[in-house]
Amino acid sequence: MARTARVLVVDEEKQSCQQCSDVLGGAGCEVSTTSDPVRGLQLVQRERYDFILVDNKSGGAGDEDYVRSLRQQAQGASIIVLADRPTVDDAVRTMKRGATDYLAKPLEAASLLSAIQRGLEQRQHSAPRPTRAARIEPVVDDEWRPASGELSFDGELWLQTGQDTSRRAGLFLPRQERAALRVVALAPVGSCVTRGLPMALLERPDGERRPLLAPFDGRVIEHRGDEASAGVVPVHGDWLLRLLPLQAPLPVPDGRHTLVLLDPDDRSRQRNADRLRTLGLVVRAVTSPKEAVHALHCDRCDLLVVAAGNTGSDGPDQLAWMRTVVPDTRVVVLGDAGSSSEAAWRAQGISYWAAPPLDDGELSDLFAALLRPRVTPFLRRVAPHRNTPPWLWAVETTNGRGRKVRILADSRVLPAEHGVGLHLVNGLLNACRPISTRFGERSLDGGLVDESLSEFDRVVVIEAADAGGVPGSLVLADESVGGSSHPRQVTLTFQADLEQPGGLAYRDSTSAAIASYIHRCVEEL
Repeated sequence: MARTARVLVVDEEKQSCQQCSDVLGGAGCEVSTTSDPVRGLQLVQRERYDFILVDNKSGGAGDEDYVRSLRQQAQGASIIVLADRPTVDDAVRTMKRGATDYLAKPLEAASLLSAIQRGLEQRQHSAPRPTRAARIEPVVDDEWRPASGELSFDGELWLQTGQDTSRRAGLFLPRQERAALRVVALAPVGSCVTRGLPMALLERPDGERRPLLAPFDGRVIEHRGDEASAGVVPVHGDWLLRLLPLQAPLPVPDGRHTLVLLDPDDRSRQRNADRLRTLGLVVRAVTSPKEAVHALHCDRCDLLVVAAGNTGSDGPDQLAWMRTVVPDTRVVVLGDAGSSSEAAWRAQGISYWAAPPLDDGELSDLFAALLRPRVTPFLRRVAPHRNTPPWLWAVETTNGRGRKVRILADSRVLPAEHGVGLHLVNGLLNACRPISTRFGERSLDGGLVDESLSEFDRVVVIEAADAGGVPGSLVLADESVGGSSHPRQVTLTFQADLEQPGGLAYRDSTSAAIASYIHRCVEEL
């Protein structure tokens, strides 16, 4: 079975064992628990674990010796000590005996997941980087079994994790779209998808098409329906794709969105909060605009629900003030159908108008509207260059770490005045990066790449290809580690849009997503 990590919990408190099992099991780990220290040593001798969580009372008076025994028996395992009465001296002694981390009780889920994540990253950095020939593909169960009944949400997708750490993805859409929407292209089985880049193409009832962005880096291992997958009807509740994450998913996002509910009426506030929590939302209920603004800032969220009927006639003016303080907030107004004040509320640029009481269908549509991906417009635009060929063959910049980077594009791949090229240049300008552009049509060759490598800290080569994938998806991300290629050269190959020839030019949201991915490659050096 493919797994994120195998974890053993040794703790006399059964409640603590159960908490660790719930948190880590929900994150995809394989968890074993025991309240008997002797039994814990026996399990370590018989099984291999990646992490061992042990409370500092498990060995009695000799708890430090118990940690040393675990270290000797469990070669390669990371030992995390759970302390009832944490002290600096105790932490120092425990770490000297072989522990890798030290957590205080009562445990917090975020702290526990962060400790596991740190351990995974340390193991990854300390392990030698495997070559392609030595890469071991994880084994995935043919029969998918959910790890739990919980769903998480990412944009228009709902996600559910299986016991083998693979995840099923389905669409979460408003009712008016759900019935007639068709999936016209899906990433093929065996292909890899990259977070933020297209993995499917959706066709609306009116014929408009839009990309569906990948929620994480993963490999497609199964489709629902036929292999070609054209014409699949994405009914809410059915899955479309099954993917295997290519990176450790810890710490797992809560999958729930924090939402601020502004409602001065106590009974109404409690009723609406309970209904919203049934969707998995974390609801912060407040009674005044000042409280709402404070909650939006503290929770770093951009979702606000306002009960229009309980805010009085000055409700639209209060919303206008809140929007000046938190301008990027998405606002849903709960108001009676046909209300005389509806026009005033809508004039404030709200995202959704819902009529209480909220039934299941209204809740579904509201949640889908809130989670719809929103493309943030760029702050600057580059003026078209007259009498200049509209193609970029090189973009030179310096990233946030002071490293010099050159982006090279094959002839007629990176358009300068639209598509990915324009978004890339605008993104670098918005990040306040120095930038130099080279225009024209120049084919890539080994001499140009070698020349660039001698002058720059990193060279990113951008290509377009027809690999039969979803337009805009990443076909290849090759960071060579030896051989004939230079370790500072990165080659990115994107699926071209055959319906719109002319380089890497897609719909605005797809072009922006690709440009953002290239920008990350520049900044990560």
